[in-house]
Amino acid sequence: MRKKIVPIGLSFLLMSAAGCQNKDKGVDKKLQDQQEMAMQRINEYERILATNPKDLEILVALGNVNYDMGRWKDAVENYLKALAIDSTNVDVRTDLGTAYKQMGLMELAEREFKKGIEINPKHAKAHYNLGVVYHDKGDYKATLAEWEKNYELEQDPYFKEIARKNIEQLKQTMTGAVLDNSLPAPKAKK
Repeated sequence: MRKKIVPIGLSFLLMSAAGCQNKDKGVDKKLQDQQEMAMQRINEYERILATNPKDLEILVALGNVNYDMGRWKDAVENYLKALAIDSTNVDVRTDLGTAYKQMGLMELAEREFKKGIEINPKHAKAHYNLGVVYHDKGDYKATLAEWEKNYELEQDPYFKEIARKNIEQLKQTMTGAVLDNSLPAPKAKK
């Protein structure tokens, strides 16, 4: 299952120009190797699907590889095929929603997260991702409700801590927004 995390801060690394060039070559080679391995997996999954097109596990795995490679349309296609086999799979529905979000299709993403929550109200990742959609829309109140539900349900300590930090940051943002909106307009000088 995919979970996109709203970054809570940025850090910057400073490297020497020579170090960057050598590092870039190593990173490029590693990225190229990862892409080649992903393409091998895609080819293997497609070979399996040619003989068994309704293999749910392979459809999901193919969707995940395509998602990881940023091939959103292919990921969506695979997730939709998987949901045609098992429409109650909330993990796949959440992955589909995140792929839609990556494509900028916010209404479709929101719909998938809501359907997932309808199927399983205790699905922490669906609540989190619905909160991300609300956040992107600027609906911080709805975001807070979903992220607090995510925090309540999240079992993984790592993601629970991220949820706590995101809630804290959102509350600070909301407080600032409320304060900014409550200030009287400056009076014009005479």
